Amino acid sequence: MTQSDGMDSADQAVKLFNRVRVELFNFIEENEEIMSEFFELTDRYNEACNEAREEIKAVTRSTGFTITPFTRAKRSEPSQVIDHKKLPAEIFTIPGVVKSVDGELIKSLAAEGEIPADVYKNAVIEKAPSSPAVRGPKEITIELT
Repeated sequence: MTQSDGMDSADQAVKLFNRVRVELFNFIEENEEIMSEFFELTDRYNEACNEAREEIKAVTRSTGFTITPFTRAKRSEPSQVIDHKKLPAEIFTIPGVVKSVDGELIKSLAAEGEIPADVYKNAVIEKAPSSPAVRGPKEITIELT
């Protein structure tokens, strides 16, 4: 093996990692009472963080808001979309319909009677609002293997 392939550096980095890992495990063992309390507090912190995040996400208000240190984005509104696979082919021959599927045009054509109401109703799908994003503190995670 040549030095240029990086194995010597990788070997040194792994040796350093293993030394520090042993130091960490020794510290935890030597400070068992403090570390036990730290891990318990970390669990409580993570549970409270997740509960706060879920409660903020569940607020029915549609506007975004902040309750420091959490910020929630605006909730999207429910909307209707046209399932073009449920429309009969002849609707796609109407000028202006197929450049892209224009849901508003199809809706107005249905209102004017150009598209049968039952065909339009069959093609409309209720799209549920998306779940709003919540930003805030991150969970504390510690994995020791």
